Amino acid sequence: MKDAFKSFFKLIILFSISIILLNIGVLEWFVRYKLMPLDNWQVITSQLTPARLSNLKKIAVGDSHPSYDLDIRTDDFFNMSYPSENTHKMYIKLRHYMKQGLQPEFILLQADYHLFSIYRAKMKDYYRYAAFFEVQDTDEMNALNLQVTLRKEDFIANYLIQFQNTYSANIHNTFWKYSTHGFHLENRFELTGNGTILTDEGWKGLSPIQALQSTKKRMRKQLPEENRQIYDYLVYFYEKIIRLGLQHHCHVILIKYPLSIEYLNQLDRQLKLDIDRLYDQIAIKYNLEIWDYSDKIENKSFFSNPDHLSRTGARYFGNIINAKLNKEK
Repeated sequence: MKDAFKSFFKLIILFSISIILLNIGVLEWFVRYKLMPLDNWQVITSQLTPARLSNLKKIAVGDSHPSYDLDIRTDDFFNMSYPSENTHKMYIKLRHYMKQGLQPEFILLQADYHLFSIYRAKMKDYYRYAAFFEVQDTDEMNALNLQVTLRKEDFIANYLIQFQNTYSANIHNTFWKYSTHGFHLENRFELTGNGTILTDEGWKGLSPIQALQSTKKRMRKQLPEENRQIYDYLVYFYEKIIRLGLQHHCHVILIKYPLSIEYLNQLDRQLKLDIDRLYDQIAIKYNLEIWDYSDKIENKSFFSNPDHLSRTGARYFGNIINAKLNKEK
């Protein structure tokens, strides 16, 4: 009787282990062959090899504005921007790739109204940026009192991607949606070979009332009614980006990206004046040009939402900027 029980118990254990291993195997396949091809961060970083970096002459630095808005398709351009990046992340990433061989002639640095707000100051999850940190960064962050969440990958994550911080938190929910929606993952983004992320959100189809509501919601997120709209440490790293570029003999150009008429109309006048003044002071301090395109595109079909361009708009704007850069040479 005892032998039969032991055999049964062993079978239960073996069955449980088999289920666990099967679960791990299925999820690993799902991450590697379904999620990773849709992960723009992974695809972009895989493209930035030393050989490619050394051939780039024009790069864009910023958050989702340049990332979505600047579709330039020439061999000498790459869009180094990424959605939700704050100026600190922009700096450590740019520094890393310059040490890897990036030596551009032009750095197109974003100069938009929300760049120094609490909206960006709250972006403290740095797990994707762990590889970009250097020893001195810890002292600098402590001096600035930055509470950064920098989670390092577990040992097992080096072999099983599903356990990496990027995927582990939502892997089961994502797989459940995939398996219950006809084994299909919705992807509204298209990544170009030059790092630009293209998307459309149906902005042109909104009624005036709907467009106004969408704009107000967007601005409450980007520029909430806080006592402070300019965080000094974000300005500090913004200037470090500029100095890094100038140290490498780059032509740094500040660019204000296109905003919809609705967005511009809702923008607080005093806030606009204060931030315009700040960018003017920075431009004078470092002898930089400001290319202001914030109010230059009025065609609603060129926008995807109140402050991002559509695929068509990004191509149109990319042609404008690239033509102007070619004249600067």
